[in-house]
Amino acid sequence: MPTATLFNALGRGNGFGFCIVNATDSEINAIDGETFSSGGGVRSDGKLRLEELEFIELFPYIWNLYSVEFQDITISTSYPSGEPLDIEYKFSGPAIYKMGDIGEGYDDLDALTPQKRVCFEPDLTLSPLRNQGDVAEADIISEQNDPGPGDPPSSISGLGHARFDVHGICFATDTKKYYLVYMSGLYADDQVDLIQEIPFSDLNFNYYTY
Repeated sequence: MPTATLFNALGRGNGFGFCIVNATDSEINAIDGETFSSGGGVRSDGKLRLEELEFIELFPYIWNLYSVEFQDITISTSYPSGEPLDIEYKFSGPAIYKMGDIGEGYDDLDALTPQKRVCFEPDLTLSPLRNQGDVAEADIISEQNDPGPGDPPSSISGLGHARFDVHGICFATDTKKYYLVYMSGLYADDQVDLIQEIPFSDLNFNYYTY
């Protein structure tokens, strides 16, 4: 993994360059599985999920994450004739972690080094549920390979994007728990329609070293 330059970040007094969302545990967990219904600066049908972490465990996802590796995905279905068909989504390598405002789309994000991430500022609010600020994401498009054997072929390559997004951090004022607010899923080639979610436990994270 790349080596980052040591630096001191003057942030919000919490170790980050942005404010953590403070709410009750029930208010935070109410957004689990929800989408940004009105866009909120996010063009995606992905579902928001919560990963409970210790405070110290949150830092790598903001400061040190370099890339994310996604496992290959196979969706088993069938042709109209009833013959089985596997749609395979294969990913050739890790997806580089990027940050920025996605008002113009995911392609405009920048692969910021840790030192430049002091400007990362998501604007997550729970009510109304939206993020009109920055997002951090790792995105990779699937490979296109030859069809499998058979007529019709037993397997084909699906065209889609595997993506992991970070939308902010929440602190439960009553239970003192911290949550990473993220989305993780396989999307269609339009990068909007969600095909299926990807569990947090199926992701492999690579970090900058110092």
